[in-house]
Amino acid sequence: MIDVDEFEQKLPALQEKLPERRALEQTQQKSAPEAPIRQGERNGTLTSLAGSMRRRGMSERAILAALLEENRRRCSPPLEDAEVEQIAASVAKYSPSNSENAAGTAKKGKSESQATRLVHLAKKV
Repeated sequence: MIDVDEFEQKLPALQEKLPERRALEQTQQKSAPEAPIRQGERNGTLTSLAGSMRRRGMSERAILAALLEENRRRCSPPLEDAEVEQIAASVAKYSPSNSENAAGTAKKGKSESQATRLVHLAKKV
C-alpha cells in the first residue's frame, strides 16, 4: 500500500514522467501559431502537424496542402516541396485511428484517468 504523505511528496516528479504532460509542454512551447520553425525543427514539427491532422481523419491531399502552406509561411528556410510531400505521404499511410492513445483505450475498453496512471507510476518507483 502507498503511504499518502510519501505519494504527495513524489507527485510532482511522477507528473513530470507522464508522456501527456511532456507532450503538452513541448506543444505549448512550439505551437505558437505564427512562431517560425527553424532549421533542425522543420521536419519534426511538420511531421507532428501531419500526424495531428491524420488522427483527425484528414486525407493525404489535405495534409499536404496544409503542410505546404505552413512550410512556406513558417519554416526558415522552407523545406523543398518534395520533402514536404514525403512527410504527407508517410503520415497518410497510418489509419486515422492509429494513435497510441486510441490503441490503449480500445484494449482497455476505457481511458485511464491521470490519477490512475500516477498511482501505477508510484507503484513502480
